[in-house]
Amino acid sequence: MNTFLQTLKKELGLQGHQADVLAYHPSRTKIYLVDKEKEIDIREITNLVANKVFHYYERYFPTVEPWIRWQEVERYAFELAISLFDLSGYDLIHTQDAVSARAFWRIKPDHIPQVATLHGLIAYEYVHSGMIVRKDSLRWKYLARGEYYGAVSSDCTMVPTRWLLQE
Repeated sequence: MNTFLQTLKKELGLQGHQADVLAYHPSRTKIYLVDKEKEIDIREITNLVANKVFHYYERYFPTVEPWIRWQEVERYAFELAISLFDLSGYDLIHTQDAVSARAFWRIKPDHIPQVATLHGLIAYEYVHSGMIVRKDSLRWKYLARGEYYGAVSSDCTMVPTRWLLQE
């Protein structure tokens, strides 16, 4: 993915465009604009969000497993962190996964179009890694629904294979 993004950024630059890459820092403690000074420490945001999310689930959905709760914490913390970046100067947002597509769609200014490229399906990756054992499990349903929302959360969604398009 990194090679793809760096090549895309380079080629856009050669055509006269400015492209920024927003990503998790390799330490996973920050979200930052690669090659720029802007960064957000996500640890405090995650702690704040975790407190709220876990309280909410304990009150309204106490049987939902901690794994799903943590997925929600990470999703909301990411969304809150990227909302702290000034997106108003961009003329296009291009995301590379369903989680980012959904998050940016919710927080970006309405006038900025969004394109998503989905390179794979997280739910299938979790099946292959053994983190999900059955497609009728709550984990599968949670991830599949999140990917669906991510796939429809842009003005244009691209996929690299026919299989991914069908899924």
